[in-house]
Amino acid sequence: MDVANLNLSVLSHAADDPGASWGQDAAFEAVEAFDRVARAEYTLDTDATTTVSLASLGLASASMVFVKAIGGRVRVRLTSANGTLQALPDADPVAFILSRHMPITAIDLTRPAGSSTVRVRVALGAPPP
Repeated sequence: MDVANLNLSVLSHAADDPGASWGQDAAFEAVEAFDRVARAEYTLDTDATTTVSLASLGLASASMVFVKAIGGRVRVRLTSANGTLQALPDADPVAFILSRHMPITAIDLTRPAGSSTVRVRVALGAPPP
């Protein structure tokens, strides 16, 4: 069993509230267990769509999907039981989804047409048994 430490906090305040009296807008901190966490890196140097092969990473599906684009932005399309080719806003520089009850079964990546080379790091967490 692999684990991933997930920490997210969003803090903001109005320009006229420098003491940030409103406080923390959103927070999520958890240690999530996955059957396996797999990592891969892709180099997008053409405009063609690149498929993230879950099978080659030893996964049938992913409950955690983390995508980090380096050197540009990348479109991330996902497939789950909710439908095919569900697009996230561009990973610019990151995109993240955690979905315990609706795991992702396919992922593809596309850089913007004509842009420079984009390296993409992907971390996937397989749902626990």
